[in-house]
Amino acid sequence: MGLSAVESAWEHLSKAIAACGAVWKALKGLISKHQREVHELQERVRQLESELQSKDEFSGPNEHGYLFYKDRPTQPLCPKCTQLLPPHPVFMGPIEPGNGGSYRDCLICHERIYENAERHLQPARIGRPRANEIRRRGPV
Repeated sequence: MGLSAVESAWEHLSKAIAACGAVWKALKGLISKHQREVHELQERVRQLESELQSKDEFSGPNEHGYLFYKDRPTQPLCPKCTQLLPPHPVFMGPIEPGNGGSYRDCLICHERIYENAERHLQPARIGRPRANEIRRRGPV
């Protein structure tokens, strides 16, 4: 084996080592990318498990839209605050009488929810209708 054959083999070996280095860098980049993706997916799983656990704590909504802690079914939570992500459960204030019925206010976001709305009926008028009360019918 001559010197030129050894030089040629050395050159091929150097190229192969350089190619392996490039492949290693590419593989290392892919591994790093996949590790980040796995970490993000694990974080998302933890977030969804937390949301599922918090949903198991609540019951409702009832006819007024209130949610309740399962262990406190008589103390309503503000639906607006509780449905934030992440949830911030806040108890509604006491029932207050007001113009239009009874209501509760959220102590944080001040959302007002009427529970017993009173209907304000206008008294019936007897007599001829006023000009602006007459409905005009279209062409027959």
